Amino acid sequence: MTHRSRSGGPQKQRGGKKKQPTRKLHHPPPPPVQEETDELPSLRSAVFLDTPSDEEILKLVHHALRGTLDSYEFSATVQKVKGLLYDKKWLEVFTDQTLLESYAGRWVPSRGCCYRELFAHLGAVRKLFVVEQAVSGETPDSDSDEERQDEEEEEESAQAGPSTGNAQPGDQRATGSDPSTDSPPASITNILSLGGGAASELLAVASLVRASQALGTKTPSPSVDRKGKSPVKWNWTGVDIGAWDTVIGKFRSSLQSEWELEDDALGVDFIQADLLAPLAPPSPEGETSTPTFPPIDLGKVVTDLKPDLTTILFTLTELLTQSRPATISLLRSLTAHTPSGSLLLVADSASDISEFEMGSSGRKWPIYMILDTILLGPPGSTSAEWECVRKEDSRWYRLPAGVGANWPVKLENTRYWYRLYRKV
Repeated sequence: MTHRSRSGGPQKQRGGKKKQPTRKLHHPPPPPVQEETDELPSLRSAVFLDTPSDEEILKLVHHALRGTLDSYEFSATVQKVKGLLYDKKWLEVFTDQTLLESYAGRWVPSRGCCYRELFAHLGAVRKLFVVEQAVSGETPDSDSDEERQDEEEEEESAQAGPSTGNAQPGDQRATGSDPSTDSPPASITNILSLGGGAASELLAVASLVRASQALGTKTPSPSVDRKGKSPVKWNWTGVDIGAWDTVIGKFRSSLQSEWELEDDALGVDFIQADLLAPLAPPSPEGETSTPTFPPIDLGKVVTDLKPDLTTILFTLTELLTQSRPATISLLRSLTAHTPSGSLLLVADSASDISEFEMGSSGRKWPIYMILDTILLGPPGSTSAEWECVRKEDSRWYRLPAGVGANWPVKLENTRYWYRLYRKV
């Protein structure tokens, strides 16, 4: 068959299509997760990621663990730790004092930066470090009209709903002070980290405290400032089965010497205890029993601290692996004693290591689905004692280019899931 023009002209030559240049596929980054209206704080998250920078965080870790990081045996010890973790022999790592500092030198740098980024990303958590604005009603000049409107809506939401548990001037529950005294009581924000012995959570909290001080959103001095505002303080308490006292002590000293975070601004406490061990009944008269790892009365700890934020970061998988019934009991105790309005932040690896078999079929379920069922109940439940504020089933933290390039071992990026709950 020939192809001619309609006028009967000469045969047309059909040439092939012009060769198109090869186009590279472009994968745009996923759209940013929009923060809910009642979660927007009075300051944007970016300002909490500038001071200190990730590089400064790594410098502080190196200052605290210089002896371990500069040791010729550090890399070999890290490989040993990796092998034990791969075999899920967590207790062999966290109960061996010789391995603890190497573990901290390998995982705390990236975890500390990751947790700081997550804290700053979550508006409800970020608000814990912007207390002065909620107290005084002041707003930085840099805030936009939209941010001011969001702050007003958030305050209205707080008045309509349960208290966030933040310590406010005159709040005797949070400060334990006598309101009849002349000096305003201290505004204390309590953070409780279950499984936080390696101090990654402490490093994240300290980073936001330092940023908050640099922004002037809290007064670092325990005395009343010139404007008559109440003194402020954050208090971090870690609970872990390992003997992390020495490691935490080194970080605490470095925070004081390098970042000038004294005890009057950031209090640090550590409790060595087995989160899963049952409280032993009193021993019969004449008999003594010393547990291998001391148990903890979590209900009493939570009741005494009244934490504004409780974290279980990269710990839940380990707990469930050791004992599912004991872990569920732990979560129920936390639910029973956590005050209304307090936050619970849980995060863990998004790999298949965080999947567990449930039911007779042996089907594996992601750990976050199990957690949602425990805390929120089945879909449609109206009697849950927690509400889910924010969640992501997969989120990446990547170190900025060049950060950690000279670290003795490779620092890896982290993919994880998280859930932020609020006690109703």
